Amino acid sequence: MVIEKLILEESTNTASDSFSRKFNLITSNEVNSTGKSTYCRLIFYALGYTIPSTEGINFDRVDTTIKIEINGQKLIVKRTSKILSVKSEDGAWSKIFTLPDEHISFIAYIFNLDNLRIASNLLGLMYIDQEKGWTLLNRGKVIGNNRFSIDELVSALKNIDCEDLFKERDAIEREIDKYNAMLNMNSIKEDYYENNNNLEVVTLGDDIKKKIASVQLAIQNIKQSIDEITKVIKQDKSFFEYIEAMSLYVKTSDGLVKVTKDNIENSCNIEYLKAEKSLLMNSLSRLEGEKAKLVREYESVIYGTNLFKENITIDTEKKINSALSSINIDVEAIKDLLKQAKKEHEGNKSQIKAKIRQGNEYISQIYELFLKFAQQLNVEESISNKIDYIFTDNLKGKTGAQFQKLIIAYKVAVIKIVEKVINTKLFLVIDSLKAKELDDKNTKQIMEFLQRELSDNQVIIASIYSQKDFFVGFDTVIIFKNKAIEPGK
Repeated sequence: MVIEKLILEESTNTASDSFSRKFNLITSNEVNSTGKSTYCRLIFYALGYTIPSTEGINFDRVDTTIKIEINGQKLIVKRTSKILSVKSEDGAWSKIFTLPDEHISFIAYIFNLDNLRIASNLLGLMYIDQEKGWTLLNRGKVIGNNRFSIDELVSALKNIDCEDLFKERDAIEREIDKYNAMLNMNSIKEDYYENNNNLEVVTLGDDIKKKIASVQLAIQNIKQSIDEITKVIKQDKSFFEYIEAMSLYVKTSDGLVKVTKDNIENSCNIEYLKAEKSLLMNSLSRLEGEKAKLVREYESVIYGTNLFKENITIDTEKKINSALSSINIDVEAIKDLLKQAKKEHEGNKSQIKAKIRQGNEYISQIYELFLKFAQQLNVEESISNKIDYIFTDNLKGKTGAQFQKLIIAYKVAVIKIVEKVINTKLFLVIDSLKAKELDDKNTKQIMEFLQRELSDNQVIIASIYSQKDFFVGFDTVIIFKNKAIEPGK
């Protein structure tokens, strides 16, 4: 696959860049914070991936158009927020995908893949992020919630069905994360109390809820009183209007006097009741305002903000005390559950290992290429002589340039094998290559390796450094001045 052109539109700003089919450099000529990493992310955002926005730009407000060529077919892919449309360059056909639910289907479609596990792991091969990418060897987060797993990929290449085992693994890992988080919070609580002389804490949220309940009770009592007065006033008025309508007369010494509502003596003073009702309604309004304020204060405690953006002052110490006091954990029980989950996790890993390794030639093929490339980059001593080292969890002591070169060797090895299986070339985006503890010697070695081994692939490198600092030539150089989306770069 080759990216031919990327168009980004945000409000009145538009950027349009064309790429070479070979080696491309995105640079700011030694000026930092000009949008290079944002631009790299937007490449994959344009291909439908759920990618975290960067500071100062909301990706959902960016409309993208990316023109690609894959296996001789030219496609135009447009994204507007959650809608991804793809059409042939000649407009003969088109297709709409809804994001994020149909994204993997889109990736499988353009790469002509039947196995969705291959499709879901391609990002980990095509993108080395400036942060997570330089710590990711064979499994983990690529960026955001996008993950890469060599176990999933190798099983998918061989069409080995491990879906149930992978789902079980994911569920167990979520449980382990949850138990560790609970123990960590309890540890924070204990440290906090110890450093504050084991202070007695009242949960702020519960305290506010009690006040809200008390005010609500007062509101209900007042409403009941108002309803009763309203009924009396209404009944009294109706009764005397009825008497008046009867056209009754009373005989007096002065003659006949018509009975009206105004000349009937009534022990119930209606005006008094009206005044009382007015006072009660005023009290009701005050209490409802007090309740509303308490509710907003409670929301501020629970959610950290209040919907009305009011400055409700709540002591930070009280917030901390409130949050910590609500933590009530049976530590020993959680430790037992964690121990059991880890045991289940090991058992699950063993089952996956046994299933995907049996008769899977892709494992040895990846290992052999990995070792070959590591030798070219002079880091072969870091690799075990066991073929299943490609699944290793032991990465201790591997840092800096050594680890960076291992990652490059590993990625290129896996790319080569995957390309053979899917019969399609992948492109590779590398963010901040030279910034990660690479001296000139190692930089030159990596670049020469990439241009040699990925001579038929499109490679895009983003860096603050200029072309001369990489000691190789680039087919296209895009220079950033201020931000990711700017015309005339």
